[in-house]
Amino acid sequence: MSTSSTSISSSSSATPAKICKVVVQQCVKAELKFDTSDAPVSIGKGMVVFICFLHGATPDRIDSIVKAIMTVKLSEPDLPSSETPNSGESSNNVRRKSVVDCDYDILVVPQATLGGKLKGTGVQYHGLVSKDLGFELFHGFVKALKEFKAGARNGNVECGVYGARQILNMETNGPFTHVFEF
Repeated sequence: MSTSSTSISSSSSATPAKICKVVVQQCVKAELKFDTSDAPVSIGKGMVVFICFLHGATPDRIDSIVKAIMTVKLSEPDLPSSETPNSGESSNNVRRKSVVDCDYDILVVPQATLGGKLKGTGVQYHGLVSKDLGFELFHGFVKALKEFKAGARNGNVECGVYGARQILNMETNGPFTHVFEF
């Protein structure tokens, strides 16, 4: 009697490849200046979103990434003065809300360096999408953010220039940075 072992792999259980890296930083205000003649852009209270697209990224995945970023409960809402913690008291008991729920601003910064891999003493960027596709995906992402944010009462979406050197000035309200992979 012969028995054979067959390995069965299910594509439905396979983890999909990561196609996007995002760093989200809560801020009090931020300004982005460019090395071009473009005027600087700025936001008030809200979040700065650094984004990088990796091999395998396609426009059809943008909406799910936008929804995740816009609905994740990371932001500290403005509290009436009667609810503001006293000096020295922790604000950890404050229930966090999404950037949409708080009507905060968003600044999107294209950040290809998020896709870098350390190799020896250098960094390689072989996992990035092409510049043309990155440009398309970045602008599709910003457009989708603006459309999602259009339903909110206030808050605006500003963005950097894809492929340009940029100078970011940001005032944060604590080390409140999150890294997400999609």
